[in-house]
Amino acid sequence: MSLNRELGAYIHAHDVDFVGVTTVAPFLLANGDRVDPKAIMPEARSLVVTGFYTFTNESRKPSEPGIPRGRFGPWTRLSMPAIQHQARVVTAFFSERGLMARAAPKIPAKAAAVRAGWARYGKNSIVHVRGFGSYVKINAFLTNADLETVEIPIESSDCGDCTACMDACPTGALKTPYHLDRTKCVCAWLWGKPIAAGMRKCVGNHLHRCSFCQDACPLNRSLTPRERVPFDLDGPSASPELIPLMLGDDDLLRRSLPGFVMQAGADTIRRNVAIALGNIGDPASVPPLVAGLQSPAGQVRSHSAWALGVIGGRESTQALSQALSREQDPEVRGEIWAALFARDERGRTPPFLTQERPS
Repeated sequence: MSLNRELGAYIHAHDVDFVGVTTVAPFLLANGDRVDPKAIMPEARSLVVTGFYTFTNESRKPSEPGIPRGRFGPWTRLSMPAIQHQARVVTAFFSERGLMARAAPKIPAKAAAVRAGWARYGKNSIVHVRGFGSYVKINAFLTNADLETVEIPIESSDCGDCTACMDACPTGALKTPYHLDRTKCVCAWLWGKPIAAGMRKCVGNHLHRCSFCQDACPLNRSLTPRERVPFDLDGPSASPELIPLMLGDDDLLRRSLPGFVMQAGADTIRRNVAIALGNIGDPASVPPLVAGLQSPAGQVRSHSAWALGVIGGRESTQALSQALSREQDPEVRGEIWAALFARDERGRTPPFLTQERPS
């Protein structure tokens, strides 16, 4: 049996679903960047690309009155465990044969999967596999093993005339096929990028990664959930309650959220929680958002103010007024003013405000 066949048999026997091998030729990306695998591992002779199917029957709980909930995008709870599982399997295979394999996170994994022959690009710049959709977590490994390789053009796609993913994007981040404008991508925003006030409604109740384009993709319909997950899922729920996240300390966040989500940072997560609470609009969110006005982090204070402005009501207005009297950060003050004026349909200064509006 060839080493390639041995690798494939070993991979599948250890609950990794896809594997391909491509060359260590440099990747020339659409943005002009050049990634050279040999610069990462000079002795590398092959690039192994694996994938783990992440679609499970895990259900999301909807928000209820008094219990607003957030959500994660596809495969978030499987992300880090799937990465670690694939790394253990691949490195063990080569180590048992006296060879070396090294995880290569700097390799563009999606492009590598296409070049290795088992994936194709969608117009949303996410790759998919027929029968498994885009619910695949991909890893790339460089090895000194001399394996048989394939090199499929990374431009390969099988989307035809379908534009479902592009049509579903609420922000216009997918106006051009196969090109993602990250400045307009909800997924990129949730990592901590600034989100314009007029676009925050597009975030919905997402805390990390959006799912609009993947939900719309025809290839993601009628998928069969995987029967076996050979590791524990990361985090206790795919639909965490938001009010405890807003009020809790960093330890509570770490206990409540996947490690992959925590990479965004506690302040960014609380900012995302505030946006989700504002979009859900449950009056029960007002007290935790009022507490958010006193956060040490400016981005949490400013987005708590925005959310209170969206929800409205006397308690929100009074809290915003009090926050304005003590706030020193000009950006946060601007958010508070905007939230207060959002409550006055005629654009007049609320009568209890005596300070000048910032220009």
